[in-house]
Amino acid sequence: MTPAPENPLDASGESFHFTDERGTYQHLAFTPGSSRVRPYVNVLFTKAGNLRSGDIHQCEQHNVVLYGHCELTQVLGACPCKGNARPAECVPLQAGERL
Repeated sequence: MTPAPENPLDASGESFHFTDERGTYQHLAFTPGSSRVRPYVNVLFTKAGNLRSGDIHQCEQHNVVLYGHCELTQVLGACPCKGNARPAECVPLQAGERL
């Protein structure tokens, strides 16, 4: 496993992307409407056999598989739970949980 690159997200919350040996990560930021929170979508392409990990977030997150499939491991306390996700499945995670 190789370390991920430095986090390119700055305080502005602008869109960005990076590509490494695991695949591509895109952070697509949108112009906020009446909300003070800037809406965004993260789009990930991960090559077969690669891992992404350590995702801890401050808001509810919805993971949707667009094509292919993936194995998800969610750690709740000391209990890792594994499952498979297929296209069109949505896997919601509450704030503070780890995927």
